[in-house]
Amino acid sequence: MPVISSLGAMSAKGFGFVGGDGKFKFTFSANQQELNLYTYLTAQGCDCALEVVLEIANGTYLWSNNTSTAALIIGSQFNNLLTITNYGYIMGKGGNGGFASASGTAGGPAISNSATGVTFINASGAFIGGGGGGGGGGVYNTND
Repeated sequence: MPVISSLGAMSAKGFGFVGGDGKFKFTFSANQQELNLYTYLTAQGCDCALEVVLEIANGTYLWSNNTSTAALIIGSQFNNLLTITNYGYIMGKGGNGGFASASGTAGGPAISNSATGVTFINASGAFIGGGGGGGGGGVYNTND
């Protein structure tokens, strides 16, 4: 369950708040897998035509379990409207390791961003990282 922001004089709107400054403010405190930001926030009552101020709380994970899908997906609906402060972890999925003489596979992205003018603030101790590639396979020796 997301934590409700407590900044300034605000009125409730879904789990987020629209403050006196006209910004929709939302804090993620529960882990999320392959998060489509627009879909999620509109379900929480966000009028995403407003400026959105998003916080990812300390110890909260946004992650992907698929190398083809980012952990956090930001659509163009947020052009020049989004500020994200990350205190948690945004992590893409790592690639599979190789076997025999087959190579490992590539890792996936942490963030897929189609919007312009997005501001990211990555706090001290927070992490944003794509998944690392899988290690190469060893050589299979039939002479032993």
